[in-house]
Amino acid sequence: MKNITNARKNEKQNKGITLIALVITIVVLLILAGISIATLTGNNGILSKASTAEEETKKKEYEEILKIIGNGLKPDKIINYESSEEYMTKYTQKINEDKNFENAKVTLNKKKNPITIVVETRRRIYLLDN
Repeated sequence: MKNITNARKNEKQNKGITLIALVITIVVLLILAGISIATLTGNNGILSKASTAEEETKKKEYEEILKIIGNGLKPDKIINYESSEEYMTKYTQKINEDKNFENAKVTLNKKKNPITIVVETRRRIYLLDN
């Protein structure tokens, strides 16, 4: 009979420990969730760093495309003895034809010396001169 009453006492004690373990587990999970959310979202969080990196990548991509277009036209300028104005006009036309700059505003400014091209796209402005 003593064994049965001892078993019941142990059973009651085990239920209490299980409840305490459950509460501790929930508290630990809440702390981890809070840390995870702060790491993801804050000013220096992963999401803001990812969007900054995406912007920088796009910026460098556009700069590279503009350089490629310009370098592709330079042999023509040398061979055909084009003036700066002719070269920059061709450059502007090529930028307008490029699919990466479909929604861009491309302006050729012949009044300034040197002649410049201003490319405005997706909150970025590129200034090109010859």
